[in-house]
Amino acid sequence: MFIKILKIGIGVGLCLTTLAVTNAQDGLYDNGNSTVSDFRTGLMWHQNAYTALLPTWNGANTHCVNSALAEHNDWRLPTVKELNSITDRTTVSPAIDRRMFPGTANARFWTATDIATDPTRAWVVNLATAEIIAADKGDGAGQFRARCVRQEN
Repeated sequence: MFIKILKIGIGVGLCLTTLAVTNAQDGLYDNGNSTVSDFRTGLMWHQNAYTALLPTWNGANTHCVNSALAEHNDWRLPTVKELNSITDRTTVSPAIDRRMFPGTANARFWTATDIATDPTRAWVVNLATAEIIAADKGDGAGQFRARCVRQEN
């Protein structure tokens, strides 16, 4: 059983709810609205990654910031640590829970994390293998995808 705190106006309501968590071991829950909640991190993810290839980091960032999925307007590009948190190193092609994130491409995904020594580059997570690599943000040579995230309230 999970305890879910609901904010209602000025007061706070407490609701005890039994949730059918599809992947209880990893704390992932399919919200049924094209999002997945991660109870370990407090993050909510786009269940389906943006399938178009995004040649620049700015394009990926803009895609996430402009998302209004599930009536939320605070979506963003994940940090490398956040995106890495949903990889599954016990599988490959893709290295992610396929039940929670069906249709995930064996592709590289942009993150919001700059390379510390070179802010013109960002970390990218290859979801085919869970490998983390560096890529130029704006040269157009990188054809990567985006999976957006937001902090749950």
